[in-house]
Amino acid sequence: MASVLVSTICDGIAAAFAADVDIVTVQSYNQLTESINRGDLPLIQVYWEAIQWDTTGNTDRATFGGGVRSKNLTIHVDLYAAPRSHLNENMGDLVFQIDSIIAVLEAENTQPFFGVAGIKSIDIASIDRVVFEYTSGASPVWYMGARIVLSLWVY
Repeated sequence: MASVLVSTICDGIAAAFAADVDIVTVQSYNQLTESINRGDLPLIQVYWEAIQWDTTGNTDRATFGGGVRSKNLTIHVDLYAAPRSHLNENMGDLVFQIDSIIAVLEAENTQPFFGVAGIKSIDIASIDRVVFEYTSGASPVWYMGARIVLSLWVY
């Protein structure tokens, strides 16, 4: 069986979030834009951050392993909820969106995860509130948002 492609994983995760009616725009790794339009909010961007190989699977001599090489992929899902202006309103927008994010992630409880055969397990490593700086033209714009870090075992 061929290795699962990082592009397929990112696209599968993006598709899962795109199905959420509360998310206006979802961008996979190859659709990221240089600026964000207010009409695109709330916006999610999905991209890979890191890959680590499991060193115990690197030989065909491993008992029961059969030479399977597993990888741990770190995928970032960045949620841009609203431009930063009024803390109470921004936090309200963010918490509403986080509830939607959690619902999508909790629905991924059986294989194939995110519709991608080869993803064997998902660990939600963290969900952190973030104030993103996103440069639009000459001046930066700040957005209330969250970074969801997914750890996926693939083989």
